[in-house]
Amino acid sequence: RVPGAAKAPLAQNDIAEIQRLLKSLDFDPGPINGRVSARTGEAIRQFQTMAGGTPDGAASPDLLKQLREIVAPPRR
Repeated sequence: RVPGAAKAPLAQNDIAEIQRLLKSLDFDPGPINGRVSARTGEAIRQFQTMAGGTPDGAASPDLLKQLREIVAPPRR
C-alpha cells in the first residue's frame, strides 16, 4: 500500500454486512441494501461514538473488521 493512497471503496455486499452487523447490535442502519444512506451513516456514527472512535460515519474496511470482531469474536 502506498502511503497517502485512498482506501478502495467497499463492495456493496460488504456494506450490507456492515448494515446487518449494526442491526444485530441494535443500531438502525435502515434497509439492508448495500448502500450507505443517511440512516446507515448515522448508525455508523452512533456505533463509533459508543466504541470510542472518531464518529465520521464512514463505511470502511476497518469498521467492518471491528464489527465482525464484536459480533463474532475470533476463537482462541
